Amino acid sequence: MKTKLKAARKKEGLTQAQVAAQTQISERIYQEYESGRRTPPVDKAIRLARILHSSVEELFYLKE
Repeated sequence: MKTKLKAARKKEGLTQAQVAAQTQISERIYQEYESGRRTPPVDKAIRLARILHSSVEELFYLKE
């Protein structure tokens, strides 16, 4: 799965550590979400979308 997490995070002026803390996950897990190596569960995806003032659909999409 591809993500737009990094671009959205930078747009908000947040660090990976800040987003991870607000999402209540480790920074390492957040890095895996951002790189696309790991897919967040629905509750975390929704929380990320709220933190980054975006929608789940905008942040996550399938590789084409």
